[in-house]
Amino acid sequence: MLLAEKLGLKLPGEGSYDTLSGFLLEFAREIPKPGTTIEVEGIKFTIQRATPQVIQEVQIRW
Repeated sequence: MLLAEKLGLKLPGEGSYDTLSGFLLEFAREIPKPGTTIEVEGIKFTIQRATPQVIQEVQIRW
């Protein structure tokens, strides 16, 4: 099941995402550091925890 189906949302961007991390990487182009906020169409995704290899926890606000 794709991320958009799991969330019940139509997500912007070009890809079909299986994970929130994959969705965010399309916009960030790299693993963002904790504290980084990525805003996509009015939805704010703030990275809470991440390693150099993977996003582990994200806060979502809309």
